[in-house]
Amino acid sequence: MQTTTTSHSNRLCEKIDLAMPAVQSITNEVLSHPQLRELFPEFLLRVHWLIRFSSPLMTSAKAECERRADSDEVSAAMIPYLEEHLLEEDGHDELLLQDLESIGYPREDILRRLPDPSVASAQGAMHYWTVHHHPVAMFGSLVPSECYQTSMEAIDFLQKRSGYPRSAFRTIELHSELDKEHGEEALKFLDSLPLNEWHHEVLRVAALNFLAGTTQMYRELLDQFPVD
Repeated sequence: MQTTTTSHSNRLCEKIDLAMPAVQSITNEVLSHPQLRELFPEFLLRVHWLIRFSSPLMTSAKAECERRADSDEVSAAMIPYLEEHLLEEDGHDELLLQDLESIGYPREDILRRLPDPSVASAQGAMHYWTVHHHPVAMFGSLVPSECYQTSMEAIDFLQKRSGYPRSAFRTIELHSELDKEHGEEALKFLDSLPLNEWHHEVLRVAALNFLAGTTQMYRELLDQFPVD
């Protein structure tokens, strides 16, 4: 177990904060894009790709934790958290499909779309590390997603600039509200785990890879809408 006074969550957030300027920069490019109305549905589609993976990742993590529980105290401790969090996240991908349908994008078309390689690479790596190395890796995507949520001010700005009805923003707005509490719960839970140095290395690599993949995903999105 670590012997420093720095908490597990602070150690992880310090690493995440190093990558956040690049994430914030690309996010600002999306928000300020002159073709935001045309770009926004594609943005929502990519959010759906990310959210759609959350429950399957946690389900895989829970199964792996159960397999390891007798010999791994970190895995054993994660099981109740995952059981509760799976219930909390259930149906959010469906809600986002409904958001897209409300602005004229049929779910059949959305689900037919092949997710970008950047998404598949980032999420595939997260699944690999979670199942084949240690389930704690899943916090590498969960903490950035829930502790660095979109503000209501940014959502209001997006709606005003895009001109889409509020129905297109229900899922983003829901996460803006829920993730404040969920993020605090995730950090508190992480601090309760008996983590060793190698757990921290898993968390660091997983989080930075997830953020790099997310940044690349939005860069590819912007490349589809070049500014003259």
